[in-house]
Amino acid sequence: MWPYISGIIKGFWTLFVGMKITVPYLGRRAITIQYPKQKMEMFEAFRGRLAMSRDRETNKEKCTGCQLCAKACASNAIAGKLKELHVIDHALCIKCGKCITSCTFGAVYKD
Repeated sequence: MWPYISGIIKGFWTLFVGMKITVPYLGRRAITIQYPKQKMEMFEAFRGRLAMSRDRETNKEKCTGCQLCAKACASNAIAGKLKELHVIDHALCIKCGKCITSCTFGAVYKD
């Protein structure tokens, strides 16, 4: 009989802990958007996936191969030789944003 009572007590305790977390959110409005029509605005500090930009008029890469972004990269995620276009390895990227601030041509941006 005792194992059944301890199971019931554990069940009530878990219910109590769950309700303690849930109850403060009961009076708040739901944060729901209708996706195709509405889109969430990204936070200013959001550091998303990096990309290399192109010039809109000539459709050429803005990257000049100056190696400033590769030198600023803390995780060596940007590879390329001098005077060549760079390749960003997104698996190594830690999204610190140093490459964006170091690029004087505006070739690297957050996507």
